[in-house]
Amino acid sequence: MFKLLKNVINLGLQDEDNLYDRSLKRAINILSMNAVLCILLAVSINIGFNGITNDVYLLCSIPVYVLVFYFNKIDQNAWGLTVLFGLSALIITFYSIRSGEASFTHVFFVLNIFGLAILYRKRSFKMFYYANLVFTLICFCGVMMSYRYHWFDDLIGNSALIEADIMLNRQMNIYFVVGCAIIFSIVLMTSFSRQYIAISRSLNEKNILLAELNHRVKNNLSIIVSLLNLKQNLTVEKETIEALMDVKNRIHSMALVHQKMYSDGTQTSVEMVNYINELIVGIRTSFEGEFNIDFQMDIEDIELDVSHAIPLGLILNELITNSFKHAFTEGARGELWISLKRLDNKHVQV
Repeated sequence: MFKLLKNVINLGLQDEDNLYDRSLKRAINILSMNAVLCILLAVSINIGFNGITNDVYLLCSIPVYVLVFYFNKIDQNAWGLTVLFGLSALIITFYSIRSGEASFTHVFFVLNIFGLAILYRKRSFKMFYYANLVFTLICFCGVMMSYRYHWFDDLIGNSALIEADIMLNRQMNIYFVVGCAIIFSIVLMTSFSRQYIAISRSLNEKNILLAELNHRVKNNLSIIVSLLNLKQNLTVEKETIEALMDVKNRIHSMALVHQKMYSDGTQTSVEMVNYINELIVGIRTSFEGEFNIDFQMDIEDIELDVSHAIPLGLILNELITNSFKHAFTEGARGELWISLKRLDNKHVQV
C-alpha cells in the first residue's frame, strides 16, 4: 500500500529534474490524489450513510484528474496545474450551486486561489496563472450571482430536503476544508523545506569554492612575488631593483585582498582597516627600514567588494610607495596621514 502511494506521489519524476520541478511534480500528484480521494469519500458517505445519490456526477471528474497525472508524467507541469485548478473550480462551482449558499461550499474557492498563487511560481507559468485566476474568479462570480438572483434554486431540491442537505453539507464542507488545508500545508512545508536544504547546501558549496578560489589566487600571486624576489636578489642594478620592488608591491596589494577574503571568511568583501594596515606593513618591509615614518590612520569601518578593493589597494600602494621615495630623505623622520571615509552609499573618499 505504502509502495503504491509512494509510486503515485513520485509519478513523472526524472533524474534530470531540478529541485523545483521535483517538488512541483510531487505537489501536483499529492493534490490530485487528495482531490480524487475527497470525491470518492464524499460520494460514499452520501450514498452509504444518507442514501443521497445527487453527488454521483462528481465521479465523472476522476478521469480528468487522471489526465493531470498524465501531464505530470510527460513533463507538462503547467498544463497539469491548469487542468487541476480548472477542474477544481468547476467542481466547486457546480457543487456550490447545487448545495446552496447556506452550505458554505463556495469557501473552497479560497483554497483554489491560494493554490494558484503558491504553485505557479515559475516565471514561465505567468500566463497560465492569470488564465486560471480569471477562470476561477468567473466561476466564483457566477456562483455568487446565482445565489443573489436565484438562478438555479430548482437544483437544490424540495424544502423538506433542504434543511437536512444544508446541515450535512455544512458539516462535510468544514471537514473537507480543514482536511484539504492541512494536506496543502504539509505539501508546501515539505516542498519548501527540501528546497531550503538544497539551497543551503548549494550556498555552502559556493562559499567553499570561493574560499578555495581566493586561496589559490593568493598562492599563485605569492609565487609570482617569490620569483620576483629571486630575480631581485640576483640583480645589482639599482633601477632594476626598484622596478622589481614596485611590481612586487603592486602584486602584493592584490594578493592581500584575496588573502583577507580567505582568512576572514567573507569571500566577496574586504574589511579595509586591517587590509590597509597590512598593506603598509608590506610596503615598509620592502624598503628594509630605510625610512622612519609614522602613519596616522583615520579609517572608518568600511567593507569593499573585490572589484573596488583591488583598485583602491593599487592606488594606495602607489601613493605610499611614492611618499617613501620622494617625500622623505633616507633616514629622515616623518608622518604620513591616510584617511578613508564613506560619503554615501556609492562614494568613498580617500
